[in-house]
Amino acid sequence: MDEKFLIPDIRDGLSFIERSILYTIYKNAKNDFRKSASIVGNTLCDYAPFGDKLIYDNIIRMTQNFKINKPLIDGTDNFGTLENPEAKPYRYTECKLSKIGKLMFTDINYNCIYFEDNFDKSKKQPVVLPAGYPALLCNGNEEILGFEESYVKQALIAYIKNPDITISELAKIIGVPIFPDNKLLILNNQDFYEYYETGKFDFKYRYPIKNITEEQEILTFKANNRVIINGEIKTANIKELIQGYVEHRRNVLKRIYIFKNESSPTNEELSKILLNDIDKKIK
Repeated sequence: MDEKFLIPDIRDGLSFIERSILYTIYKNAKNDFRKSASIVGNTLCDYAPFGDKLIYDNIIRMTQNFKINKPLIDGTDNFGTLENPEAKPYRYTECKLSKIGKLMFTDINYNCIYFEDNFDKSKKQPVVLPAGYPALLCNGNEEILGFEESYVKQALIAYIKNPDITISELAKIIGVPIFPDNKLLILNNQDFYEYYETGKFDFKYRYPIKNITEEQEILTFKANNRVIINGEIKTANIKELIQGYVEHRRNVLKRIYIFKNESSPTNEELSKILLNDIDKKIK
């Protein structure tokens, strides 16, 4: 499979597979739960013929609050836990868009995004979603760390007010990355700024261990009661992420104005609208 189907778009923070799944749920299960098997089948048939396991694995990940900070899909029955992340087969589970997931389709009916033919030219599918929620900044993915929503909002507002803001100034606003499963990032100030400048650095994070018994201490969870794990992040720098999302939302607003046959607003007016949009969408 071409890697372009798996890499998230900076504008809506979704890969082609994730976008296809969410659009299928939007069309079939926006408000009501539907069997996951139905969503998997419709996604395969209409938008992404890449195998049921790949589709269902992505549905599972987008429901698990220990994998992403704000799940885009709500699920019933058993979609896995932190201790046992394996979900039940898709014939048993049901899903629908979460509240955050619905924000990804904000203003979609105002002709504000482009559509393209699906693989057999029988349907149209969105090239990118309007994204009323900055999913890539808040949720991240396997190679991009997510951040606290309130700080993301402050950073977006700071960038809109001053596009020439420096990366170090944005870094002070947005703070350190957060993880949905409560592991703690270990880094010094030099590493902190290097990450935001280049998007690349080696890091360590640790899991807090509570209520350790004498028997458990034998399992090497001894040093400072923490497990230290190595990893590596590679992504765009933080300013590029913010710039990509803000420009996308500004283009969405421009197209809404054109759709409504209103005069095109100035950049200053668009910025004010976008600030209000961010305030309402990110609580």
